[in-house]
Amino acid sequence: MKIRLLITLIFCSAFISLHAQIIKKKHKIRFTKVDEKQGKSSPLSLLSSKLKPVFGTEFRKVKSKTDKKNFRHTTYQQYYNGVKVEFGKVKFHEQNGLIKSYSGAYYNTKTISTSPKISKRLAVSNVKKFIGSEKVFWLDEQGISKTNIPSIELIILPRRKDGVLQLAYKIGIGSSEGELKMGYVYIDAQTGVILKFKSQVFFCFEENKNIITPHKENKTNSKALLVSGSGVTAYSGTKKYRNNF
Repeated sequence: MKIRLLITLIFCSAFISLHAQIIKKKHKIRFTKVDEKQGKSSPLSLLSSKLKPVFGTEFRKVKSKTDKKNFRHTTYQQYYNGVKVEFGKVKFHEQNGLIKSYSGAYYNTKTISTSPKISKRLAVSNVKKFIGSEKVFWLDEQGISKTNIPSIELIILPRRKDGVLQLAYKIGIGSSEGELKMGYVYIDAQTGVILKFKSQVFFCFEENKNIITPHKENKTNSKALLVSGSGVTAYSGTKKYRNNF
């Protein structure tokens, strides 16, 4: 009896683990090579035939570049009913006009509503409460502003643990009162609950190129490295800094 119970428990545990892995990976598009016949298709027609996306889905070209080997790498962003699906991107690799391979992530948006129930004004109010300060600054791809609230983006956010989709507002905000906070807050567009905070504190302002690039962690066992550069502050403009990593 005990042996049967043990076998049953092991089987159930294995099934639950496998089911969780399937849920976690079902949105991923593995690196897929394309034969010559399919390679003559356009990226959009190939996506349509392979994914069979739900009505209202579109893929917008957001980035394209050609490398030294004459491979063109093009990224398409997934949208549903005009709303961007965060992390839903597919990248195609083409050479001499033929698709060679593709990979990325696609989310099934069949069951999600794209009509928010809370206003952007309430979303901003809730985000300020989350930051814990009225003295805030605003963040977007163009940089930092103390006065102008950037356009608040309505997006579809996949939940990391199970891929469940949630309609959310994405707001870039920060405060230097007390401990520095700076990043993107994702707030449920139906309930007003904070879903996620993506910190941007370790994003540094690259002095010469005038662009924002991420700080990459040094994984070696070497001693701390002294780095100098410049950074954008919330209330004092651009300042020089030196820091240990």
